Amino acid sequence: MLKIGTLVVTTKGRYGTILMVDENENRYLIKMGDKQHWLYANQVFLATSVVKVKIAFEISHCGKTIQDFCEIKLKKDTILYKDGVNNLVQICQNALETELNTSVKINQIQIS
Repeated sequence: MLKIGTLVVTTKGRYGTILMVDENENRYLIKMGDKQHWLYANQVFLATSVVKVKIAFEISHCGKTIQDFCEIKLKKDTILYKDGVNNLVQICQNALETELNTSVKINQIQIS
């Protein structure tokens, strides 16, 4: 279990600080900005255990192509390449398509 005062990042990519620990329910009260939320342990990670990935992408909307970029966070132990398959593009594409609720074409991925 993480401790009170620890800087964490959520599975949605938001940073926060642990205010309370509920070991019985395996969850944390996290302060993010001026709000507080209870999150389960599998929804938060140490802020130092993630890598930021900046993705340039395009979508089609009303017949027009829109180009934009977004930043997502990946856990440092995420498998990016295995058995000849590069998973990074698929991981990024799935994250963006889930967030935007539309199909996405990835143009560039930059790790920061």
